[in-house]
Amino acid sequence: MTNVATAVIELLAEAGVRHVFGVPSGPWAPYMEAMRTGPVEYVLTSTEAAAGFMATVCGMLTGRPGACYGTYGPGATNLCTGVGTAFLDRAPVLAFTTEAPERMRHRTLQMHIDHQALFRPLTKWTTRLQAANLHQTLRRAVQVATAEVPGPVHLGLPEDLGPQPMVPEAGAVRMQRGQPAPPPAEEQLHALARHLRQAKRPLLVLGLSCLRATGWDALQHFIDRQRLPVVLSPMAKGFVREDHASYVGVVFHALSNIVAHLPSPF
Repeated sequence: MTNVATAVIELLAEAGVRHVFGVPSGPWAPYMEAMRTGPVEYVLTSTEAAAGFMATVCGMLTGRPGACYGTYGPGATNLCTGVGTAFLDRAPVLAFTTEAPERMRHRTLQMHIDHQALFRPLTKWTTRLQAANLHQTLRRAVQVATAEVPGPVHLGLPEDLGPQPMVPEAGAVRMQRGQPAPPPAEEQLHALARHLRQAKRPLLVLGLSCLRATGWDALQHFIDRQRLPVVLSPMAKGFVREDHASYVGVVFHALSNIVAHLPSPF
């Protein structure tokens, strides 16, 4: 009979996860064993924070959720740094931590802290996995992490969960990732152009959402047609070439204090 650890790794593979980054601990061993074969690989990192950073980059580059792991207490607090980065940079990430088993949650334990309270302000959603609703919970986690605006989801793993046998689960939904931000409709672009023609000193500011959205070509053509000065947020740097006629600079970064005093060509 399949155990929970094997089912978790199979669900990660179904979601398109190819690497789980982290620093292992004893309760994590069944999950590592489940990754010995199959498409998901465990990658040992120097710290849990590094695991969070690597998962963040995977999520940003692929659109599929990156995955990372930390153990009790200090492992989880170290992981917070990387998970916080995913939250601020809008990257889909699944962050797993080992937690005390249900029967021990309200007792004083070595290195035990409330991981749910710890990760709540740093994630889109935080919950604890259980064998009874594993498929439903993990599939929802993937949907939440990848839906616009993307971000991290924290999943607590009770220390005794991995070896438990899977429980038949009725009504579990299929794996589905969130959809990227849609491109602007043609009528919206026309309406925007009308407003811009009435503006005295129009300025276009592009942010991180532009990098996730489809329809890049339409926006590039819009910039070329309107000949607007374009300012980028730090995370959108590269969306418009620095030698482009409309490029002005990056907000609060890349010598913006100097750019602000340069004469405008517009």
